[in-house]
Amino acid sequence: MGRRIRKVGLTLAIPHLVVILSIVAIAVGALLSTSQSIALLPTITATAWLVFHAAPVAGDGVVLASVPLLPALITFALSARQVRVSVRKRFSIIDLLMIFVWSLVTPLLFTVVALLMLADAQTVYPVTVPPIGSVMFSVALVHLLAFVFGLGPKAWRALARRYGIPQSILEGVVIGAKTLLWLCLAAVIVAVIFLVVGWGRQAEVMAAYPQASGSGRLALVMLSLAYIPNIIVGVGGVLLGSEYQFGAGSVSLFETHLVPLPPLPVMGMVPPTSASWAWIGLFIPVAVIIVVMLRMRPSPVMTLSAGFTAWVLTAVAAYLSGGQVGAYSNTGLPVLWTASLALIWVGGIALAVTLMQLVFARRYNAKPAVVDELAVDGEEQELGSPEPQEPEGQKPEVQKPEGQASELESHETEDSQETDAASDVAAESEQVDESEQADAEEEIEEDSVETSKGSADAQDENGRENGNEQEHRHDDSERTE
Repeated sequence: MGRRIRKVGLTLAIPHLVVILSIVAIAVGALLSTSQSIALLPTITATAWLVFHAAPVAGDGVVLASVPLLPALITFALSARQVRVSVRKRFSIIDLLMIFVWSLVTPLLFTVVALLMLADAQTVYPVTVPPIGSVMFSVALVHLLAFVFGLGPKAWRALARRYGIPQSILEGVVIGAKTLLWLCLAAVIVAVIFLVVGWGRQAEVMAAYPQASGSGRLALVMLSLAYIPNIIVGVGGVLLGSEYQFGAGSVSLFETHLVPLPPLPVMGMVPPTSASWAWIGLFIPVAVIIVVMLRMRPSPVMTLSAGFTAWVLTAVAAYLSGGQVGAYSNTGLPVLWTASLALIWVGGIALAVTLMQLVFARRYNAKPAVVDELAVDGEEQELGSPEPQEPEGQKPEVQKPEGQASELESHETEDSQETDAASDVAAESEQVDESEQADAEEEIEEDSVETSKGSADAQDENGRENGNEQEHRHDDSERTE
């Protein structure tokens, strides 16, 4: 058991070692290229470790909680893949518990080490320890999601069968996750459109750094690209009807109130005002959800499970993508409000589509039954039911000529005679067959009697011959004497 525990722990520690070594390599390259002291390496490594887990960082009393989500997605993908490798073959409940514990304990231990490094460095460098509770919660949340998604549908179905959980609940979870994925793709398309439309504003933001070198401009571009997942989450929340907040400012489909934004080129995509027709964007998630539900055809239980899944995943995404950004008190989507909108949109529309499908299916299945009943009634009327009488006032039916009637009657009598003759012949043939069968049985009995008599006669003859032989032997013996 101890060997198994160590093996699982080392297997799940590989992604964390990859992240740390990548951070160290990039940090060393950056320090050498900028001629900075190598003593900054521990501080940079600890700060980058927090960023790679969507945890807040702090420096000089300024807290940055809305960090880029792209590094956290890399960590999530690596950890989920390693969990999938651990459960690829057969596994027991004990193995699953070990994987779960190691998936959470290992990153939390590394996080504690990173916080201790920052606490030691804050006396020398302009860094401070961020809120410990928020840091630990973010790290645990990222790796909990990696564990859940890393197990995969097969493992979760096996666990559901073991503990008697209906499979429809798991199917609903899959439908909810796929629905949010398609909503994210729709948000990507909308974000690309706004990036193209707001290219001029992005150029103005970049022009605000006239003294920036080529490497500095590249760093701004890379930082903007790292915030792309945050932008997708924000656009998706706005399409659901929520609002994205920048401190006192906000952006929504109905109203936009801007304040001076952070000087990042990607912020140039934010429109200064909301168009009067922007509310049409609400139809985008409606169309996406309807298309997904028509393809999946879920049951009512699946729709409720899908809505709850959408609520949880939306709340997690809104929490990790938002937070305090320096002077801006709160930045991002309202967590509970946005998650509730996702529940209403996904669960409500999915349930409505499902109920409509059930109603149409019942009507469609009822139509063939009605047609069959009508067809059966028609056949009965043609075969056995009397012809309906014509009401008074209509023309009487044309009588057939007497010759034709007599011919029909003669044909009917001939047919009846033929059927009677055929029945008589069949009866006679049955009687003949019965008599022949009886005769055959009698012959078989006579043969058996004769054979028994013959065997008895043969036995008598053999007995007589044996007796004669014995007499002759007796006479011969007397003569010899």
